[in-house]
Amino acid sequence: ILFNNKEEEEQRQNSFLTCLDEFISAKQNEGTKTCYRSTRNKVEEFDVDCTFEEIDKKWLERFERWMINSGLKVNAYALHLRNIRAVFNYALDNEYTTSYPFRKFKIKKEETRKRSLTVGQLRLLMEYECEEYQRRYRDMFVLMFYLIGINAVDLFMAKPDSVINGRLEYKRAKTGKLYSVKIEPEAMEIIDRYRGNQYLLNIMDEYKD
Repeated sequence: ILFNNKEEEEQRQNSFLTCLDEFISAKQNEGTKTCYRSTRNKVEEFDVDCTFEEIDKKWLERFERWMINSGLKVNAYALHLRNIRAVFNYALDNEYTTSYPFRKFKIKKEETRKRSLTVGQLRLLMEYECEEYQRRYRDMFVLMFYLIGINAVDLFMAKPDSVINGRLEYKRAKTGKLYSVKIEPEAMEIIDRYRGNQYLLNIMDEYKD
């Protein structure tokens, strides 16, 4: 891309949405990209020409009110504000701007109702005589519980050689953190029941993604 003058280049670098596009392109996880694209759509709808200097505390307050008026709940619009803050941190690291309005602007958070199951509810679910086609879904949930809350993506993408010395060794897809989880006999029974070919479990033998 060629620019006519230095001023045009500075305007491009100072554009918040341009930086946000660059930030998104650097992400690997498609779910993360989708999350930030959603924020991009909100900002574009609210103020398509916004720059880093224009996004100050008052701008964030107006944007917050606009999202509230559009029907978003606290945690929904707070997610967009945290995404904007992440882009500001990225821009600071890359010396695109020296502005940082989040020193004075506090992002709200609403506590959500706890959704934990009781021991009795877990037992009821594990022992429930469900229909045949439902068994695999129930068993996958139980297996995730036995593997201390493993994410579905990490479980279904695990390869046969992920099991080492009675433990499931895997890297969290989202964070890259290494986990080593002991496979109890109850968990191994489920794994043996659903062993796959290319993957530890047969789920991904049947689906593309």
